[in-house]
Amino acid sequence: MAVVESTGTYDKCECSLTLNERVVTLKITCSLFETALEIFKSLNNQIGSLNENQKND
Repeated sequence: MAVVESTGTYDKCECSLTLNERVVTLKITCSLFETALEIFKSLNNQIGSLNENQKND
């Protein structure tokens, strides 16, 4: 099962993405920060939906 978590702070301007217990840190510009968090949230929702679909099979 895939688990995506996203965290980040404006002062550091980086996001940490945890995917299947592997942590990926993205250093990005502050202007992209909010967009990146939205993408991670969207990914999390999509993976959650995939996991639900697999349970139904």
